[in-house]
Amino acid sequence: MESGLTYHDYPFLKELGIEEVNPSCYRNGEWVSGTTEFTSISPHNNKGIAKIMLCSLDQYEETVQAMESEKEVWMNLPAPKRGEIVR
Repeated sequence: MESGLTYHDYPFLKELGIEEVNPSCYRNGEWVSGTTEFTSISPHNNKGIAKIMLCSLDQYEETVQAMESEKEVWMNLPAPKRGEIVR
């Protein structure tokens, strides 16, 4: 099925973990998708590259609350260990 997107013109996106349709919020160890669709547009040719399923305001608030509850755990983790995680 033809999506009208130019995603397949950029093979490096797959290597980065970006798909043709992507969730937008990372919460409690999983990606969460909303129902509002946003198309990422290339500034080079004004064509759609990929889509992002935007979270609702409630999903966003839940994500921020989850972050707040884990912030102290992250702050107390030694810097070398945090570095290993983000690499």
